[in-house]
Amino acid sequence: KLLARRELVKLKGTYADGLLPHVRADGRVHTTYNPDRARSGRGGAEDPNLQNIPRPKTPLGKMARNCFVAPPGTTLIEFDYGQIELRIAAYLSGDRVLIDDFRSGVDIHRKSAALAFRVALEDVTDKQRSDAKSIAVFGTLYGQSDKSMAEILSIPQAQAGQIREAIWGRYPTLARWCQTQKLRAQAEGEVWVETLDGCWRRRQLWQAGSADKTQRGHAERQAVNTPIQAKANEYTYASLIEIVRWILDEGLQSRVVLTVHDSIALEVPAAERARVLREVPRIMCGWGLGDIPVVVDAAEGPAWGSLEKLKLAA
Repeated sequence: KLLARRELVKLKGTYADGLLPHVRADGRVHTTYNPDRARSGRGGAEDPNLQNIPRPKTPLGKMARNCFVAPPGTTLIEFDYGQIELRIAAYLSGDRVLIDDFRSGVDIHRKSAALAFRVALEDVTDKQRSDAKSIAVFGTLYGQSDKSMAEILSIPQAQAGQIREAIWGRYPTLARWCQTQKLRAQAEGEVWVETLDGCWRRRQLWQAGSADKTQRGHAERQAVNTPIQAKANEYTYASLIEIVRWILDEGLQSRVVLTVHDSIALEVPAAERARVLREVPRIMCGWGLGDIPVVVDAAEGPAWGSLEKLKLAA
């Protein structure tokens, strides 16, 4: 009961009472974006931070997001990059097995789950796929321990280790790239990120050479996830700029209302729906990632917490 009350107090204080002072004269809540706020390379938002509204995976999370609704006569459409961080990891590492998996259209997380749980691909459950996805991104790429992942996912530690070993075993080149990133950070005390326009950014990681195991481990994780997350953010922001430019050039009534990491949400009048569903994915997929396909998913609904997936035209 104490934990349940704590969750409700947090929801009320941060996402109900906390947002009311931010309602502006037009009756809406506007966030302020800071593209270089996070050291990881991800964009940040503040006053208020609308990127941390709970996900609609629980009834309370869905309720919180359903407070954000499309005005009458419009619909809310959210476009989301599919597995963009894993695709960028494949690109940066040059792992041909992972690249070929993406080119063949295989479900990476389902395949990892089948290997880890030793079941046929068609027998993988949604939970097994979700567990494999979490460990693939956060456990394997970003260096979270088996113990930590096991606690988060409520699975045995040995099972978390099995999923990690299955992923590393299938993608050894990716594993070597992650290790190389850590060693380079130890030697150079920094990590570099290539931007979409061919320039470079760097993040200093002097703690990578620390004798303190905790500090060193944190820096090593950043050496791997900074190039991946920062480059993923490049794709989102480049698309955001181009989408707004397209809307203005075409004189459309649609407008971008929010971006959360790898996703971009728009309010779209019914008359412009078909054009938006055609053009926005084209823009978001137009930046290229070598021979790795870039995929965009879409979901639509009257409120942010009640979006339903759409099947986009090929």
